[in-house]
Amino acid sequence: MTETTTAERETCRVEGCPRPVSPEIRMGCCVEHEAVFDAAASVEEWKLALSILRPMREMSKHVGSPLVEEVMEKALKGAAREMAWCQEKLEQVEAEAL
Repeated sequence: MTETTTAERETCRVEGCPRPVSPEIRMGCCVEHEAVFDAAASVEEWKLALSILRPMREMSKHVGSPLVEEVMEKALKGAAREMAWCQEKLEQVEAEAL
């Protein structure tokens, strides 16, 4: 039994996707599904960042420095904005991949 390489595969590896495999992408999927995978990874990265920043912001309140609190609040708000943007991008590329 031989393993099928990306070059040998004619269509996207995502079940039911008839689009051709992108020659630049080595995952064996089409450009549209590559964008979905990338956007989903970005969403997961920002979820992780938020899960780290939230408790850090709470801890900063006990440090007693308004500057530390302000910086942590800005970091959390910035991460939340990035997360929202990435989520919108994911929804957009998922719609395009249909």
